[in-house]
Amino acid sequence: MSELRNAEKQSPAETFATAAMGITNRRPARMAKIVATSICAMAAVALVYAVFARIDVVVSAQGKVIPSGKSKVVQPLEAGVVRQIYVRDGQKVKAGDVLIELDPTTTAADRDRLQRDHWEAEAEVQRLTALLDGKATMRAIEGLPDDIARTQRALLTSALAEHRAKMAALDAEIARKRADRDGAAASLEQIRESLPLVTKKNDMREELVKTGHIAETGLIETRLELINLKKELALQTNRLAEANAGLNAAHQQRAQAVAEFTARNSAELAEESRKAATAELELVKATQRRDLQILRAPIDGVVQQLAVTTVGGVVTQAQPVAIVVPENTALEVDAQVQNKDIGYVKPGQRVITKVETFDFTRFGYIE
Repeated sequence: MSELRNAEKQSPAETFATAAMGITNRRPARMAKIVATSICAMAAVALVYAVFARIDVVVSAQGKVIPSGKSKVVQPLEAGVVRQIYVRDGQKVKAGDVLIELDPTTTAADRDRLQRDHWEAEAEVQRLTALLDGKATMRAIEGLPDDIARTQRALLTSALAEHRAKMAALDAEIARKRADRDGAAASLEQIRESLPLVTKKNDMREELVKTGHIAETGLIETRLELINLKKELALQTNRLAEANAGLNAAHQQRAQAVAEFTARNSAELAEESRKAATAELELVKATQRRDLQILRAPIDGVVQQLAVTTVGGVVTQAQPVAIVVPENTALEVDAQVQNKDIGYVKPGQRVITKVETFDFTRFGYIE
């Protein structure tokens, strides 16, 4: 009762201050301390984790599973007609096995024409080579048709005979000119040997005429003989010069004929060699075109997606007609990463592959 009376005597401010002091002086509850401590600890852990921890970035990419050797697409080089089909879908093949054969009629005709052009040019080369060497036989060419060989042999025989006949005529002319030169030289030598004797004879008669031992008519006779001999000397000298000039001209004519023969046939040889080389290159390309009409398996594997099923059907240039999948090879994942994610992708990182065909929640994934 005394306390009640004392409380009634206190003012409201005194009553509130007494209650606040009581709360302040009261010890906190144990649970409150635990909660506060836990919050502080969690905040500290979160701060440390934020500073030192690393966050994984997951990059997703769409792709496909392919063999490590990659499937090989079989395509024709140019349009053609299907002549024969040798395989079916799912069939195992070896590298080089024939898959499809296209009609080679056009390409084979082109190759045969180029082959004949090459043979003709090569035969011309061998004929001209033999002609320049002066040989009556040509070097044999493997596979050369008989008609081409006969024609070239006949041309070689004719050209060689013509050249030899011309050379024989020029040699005969040289021989004639040489004989003329030798005759003129012999006559000139005889005159030169006779001239001193006739001169001496004339001098002796002059002395005899002076002494009166012979008549002057004898002197006149020897003088005429000396004059004629000197004229003959000049004539034979000119004749010898002409003979030498003629002989030199004959030699030059023969040399010119040989040079023209060599130059003409050498030019033809160079042209035919060029034609043969060009024809050989074209023949190689035509042979390759013909061979490419037969589509073969590029690798060991299994035929899939065979697009040609009709003999006589038409295929277009570079049309995929079949795919050969490599057999017993490892599989690879070919995925396309978006540009915005490229910076996060590095070699050696862990990759998880999920196949759309199989639900990964049931069948799992490939790692």
